[in-house]
Parts: sequence; C-alpha cells; structure tokens
Amino acid sequence: MHKELRIKLSFIFRHSGKRSVSRIIRKRCWTSQPDNNFSSGGYIALITVIIISAVTMAIATTVSLLAIGEAQSSYALSKGEDTLGFVEGCMEDALLKVRASDSYVGGSITRPEGTCTITISKVDSTWTVTATTTSTTYKRTIEVVGNKGTSFIITSWKEL
Repeated sequence: MHKELRIKLSFIFRHSGKRSVSRIIRKRCWTSQPDNNFSSGGYIALITVIIISAVTMAIATTVSLLAIGEAQSSYALSKGEDTLGFVEGCMEDALLKVRASDSYVGGSITRPEGTCTITISKVDSTWTVTATTTSTTYKRTIEVVGNKGTSFIITSWKEL
C-alpha cells in the first residue's frame, strides 16, 4: 500500500505543474470511490454462485418430486393388482358354489386377504354373478355372466 501511494504521489508531482498539489492528492489518492477494476469481480462471482445454486436446487427438487410421484404410482399399481387377484379368487370360489348348488344366493366370502361380497341375479338359466371387494382401499368388481344347466358355462367375464 505504501509503495503504491509513493508511486502515485511521484506521478502527481511530475505531471501536476503549478496546480495545488494538496488538491490533486486529495482528489486522486484519498477518495472514497472504489477502484472499479478490482471491486466488481467479487460481486459477479457471488451472483454467479447464487444463480447456479438456485438452478441446482430447482433441478434437485424437481427430480425428487418426480421420484416420489413415481414411487406412489408404482405402489398403487401393485396394490391394485393384488386386489384384482383377490377378487378373482373370490369369484372363482363363488362360481364353484354356483356350480355345486342351484340354491346359492351369494353373500360374503372371507379369505386371508380380506372379505368380498357376492351378489347373484338369475333370469331363467342365465346367471349374473358379481364379486366386489369390501375391506380393501383399492376396490375392484368382477361380473361373470353364464348359463346354468347341468353345469355352469361362462359367457362373459369382465372387470367393472
């Protein structure tokens, strides 16, 4: 700092001529204005770091939210498939009972996975059997239409 001041003062004395030296020294050496060549670099670097950090945080947040959404969707799909397997098992149990007895009217079937409700409607030899889950969050319903004679022949099996 002292060396720089000496260099500035010698420059001022050589090039000032008859001017007031004290006024020139005050104006050039002791002003409170920062030297623009050196001070703006720190601000630019700081702003650059802040912008890059904000963009990185936005990308990380987006990726995290997408991952959470995908995990929830995958879980719901898995549970829905489990429930479909369960209600199909209930329907198979109900069809075995329909095949065994003409007087079967439906009701509840309890299995280890939960409980399902069976409803039966009969029109002549055409039977409509409906199985619906009751104790699970993911509800599924299957409807089977068939003809009952000496055996039960399925004409339609669909998920509602």
